[in-house]
Amino acid sequence: YLHKMYKQKIKLLNIILSLLFILSLYVFTSRGLSAQTIDWVYQFDSGSSTYVTYDADVSNFGDVYVVGEVSNIANAFIRKIDSNGSELWIRQFSLLIRTEATGVAADALGNIYVVGSTASGAGSWTRDAYVRKYNSNGDLLWSRQFDFGQDVSSPSFPSFERVWSLANDEFNNIYVAGVTNGTVPGQVNH
Repeated sequence: YLHKMYKQKIKLLNIILSLLFILSLYVFTSRGLSAQTIDWVYQFDSGSSTYVTYDADVSNFGDVYVVGEVSNIANAFIRKIDSNGSELWIRQFSLLIRTEATGVAADALGNIYVVGSTASGAGSWTRDAYVRKYNSNGDLLWSRQFDFGQDVSSPSFPSFERVWSLANDEFNNIYVAGVTNGTVPGQVNH
């Protein structure tokens, strides 16, 4: 029952994010509100796969990066789409059994950062968070996975880390936001 509710919530979230993405393309263009036209729409040709999108970002060069999960094979993905709506590349990856990409940000140099979580089993509550860095060609530069252990006050709960979003600054530092039931080294849970 919980799995079915989770899938329904993911589908609803995907629809909402897609609508927000299209709305942002409509509202936040340089032409002003009175002369809005849709330049292009990109629909994934998924064949037998179901692509669930969680986040998108536009680079300083006009490329769009979209991340999410290929739900029927439990892999995360990142797609690069140029300013004309043509797909330039796609990367799929899995760190454990089920991996999802929930956030993406492009820096001023054209590098792309992807965050998300990976589970040790289908429907598993045991999750590790990760951050990955790609160059503009889609080559993986590095990947970091985080497991801060479980909360000692609740030893019956498995280790749980999940990163939901990220941002970067003008110095190309990245900042992530998420949740853990463990303790980040040097920090105290509040």
